[in-house]
Amino acid sequence: MKIFTSVIIILLIGLGWFGYVNSNKSGEDGYKNTLTNAVNYMEHGLYQLAIEEYDSAIKLKDTIEAREGLIDAYEKRLTEDDSLVYDFQDVLAEYVELYGYNNRYTIRLAELYEENNDEEEAYEMLKNAVSAGADGYNIEEKLTAVKYGFKIGSANYTSFLPESNGSYSVYNGYSWSRIDDSGSILESERSEYSGQSSKDGITLFTNDKDSRLIDKDGVVRGIFKEQITQAGIYSEGLIGIMKDSKWSYYNNFAEKQFGDYEFGGSFINGKVAVKDGDKWYIVNNKGERQGDKEFDDLHLTQNQEYILNDVIIASENNKYHIYNDKFKQVGEFGCDNIDINTKDGIIAFKQGSKWGFVNTSGKIITESMYEDAKSFSNGLAAVCKDGKWGFIDKDNEMVIEPQFSDADYFTSSGTCMVRTPLPDTDGNYFWQLLRLNIKLKN
Repeated sequence: MKIFTSVIIILLIGLGWFGYVNSNKSGEDGYKNTLTNAVNYMEHGLYQLAIEEYDSAIKLKDTIEAREGLIDAYEKRLTEDDSLVYDFQDVLAEYVELYGYNNRYTIRLAELYEENNDEEEAYEMLKNAVSAGADGYNIEEKLTAVKYGFKIGSANYTSFLPESNGSYSVYNGYSWSRIDDSGSILESERSEYSGQSSKDGITLFTNDKDSRLIDKDGVVRGIFKEQITQAGIYSEGLIGIMKDSKWSYYNNFAEKQFGDYEFGGSFINGKVAVKDGDKWYIVNNKGERQGDKEFDDLHLTQNQEYILNDVIIASENNKYHIYNDKFKQVGEFGCDNIDINTKDGIIAFKQGSKWGFVNTSGKIITESMYEDAKSFSNGLAAVCKDGKWGFIDKDNEMVIEPQFSDADYFTSSGTCMVRTPLPDTDGNYFWQLLRLNIKLKN
């Protein structure tokens, strides 16, 4: 009886193994046949059928060969039916997940994300690829291209004021308005003049009768009975206004407090820089001069303040230097010309005929090499090369190729005013709003 049972067990094991071998052979044959069918469909331009066969082959045996065949089939089919773009995107994403960041397919997947206006997804995927050590210079190059890809608004402006409190005041040649970082107009009515917005949202608007200080809720905070067409930023209860070619400071009751300067900035901590004759110096909110320090020139910030992060940019004896909040020169650095200080603290300077970059301690970051340049703002700096303006990052890499006739500073939301590279038929250049496709990531 024991011998009989043993024989039966052996026979059953043998039959099982035979069935397994046959089944496995059948599966292998099925995979090869399905793959052959897919290739034949591809050769005859029947890409939808090829996709179905490659899908079937993958279910039988998931291989790189079948996956790459499926990708090729989708690539061909996409030229006939672009509605398959999301399906193709999923196929590529699955390949990358299973087999890693193949150079060709990783870049193609990034392109599909871009086509679907999902630049953030493209950026994150490419960043992960680089972090994972993906081979190939093209992936890093594509990462940079996605990171700094941009669109330019269709609206044209003849002039604008620096961005403040998240908006620009722009002039189209006929009237002023304010736009947000998407280029949308913030007010329904255009004005004769629109100044820079204060930190708490108060802006000076000029209509066809008078000028008014209006806060972010639309409440009128002050009325001037004349039309003002040039003014500073309302700060600490005072605003600099130009009348009869002279700058004076007024309160929100339109009462003159002091002034008659060549130019004046905006108040910060009870002080403001003014130009009187050919010299700059500091006065308090009563117009009283503070100290005896004076400069030949002084560069105000974009908010028209004389100091930022305890740094002052000014010139004495035909040389520009960096000064601290006590008006003491920082280090031995001096140059022929210099741009404004920004929150980035990397300032464009000119030595001889070329521009480079220096930090607020007076250490040269980039030697003078550009035809012109502007200070870094939110990780990027506008530079001029061969007569055209583009942008570099803090590694001195050109991330937006020179193509504009002029350029401004980047905002934290990834916008920047740039000037058209060519004039219109009347010879006019215009400013337009450039907006990065994804937010700046320093």
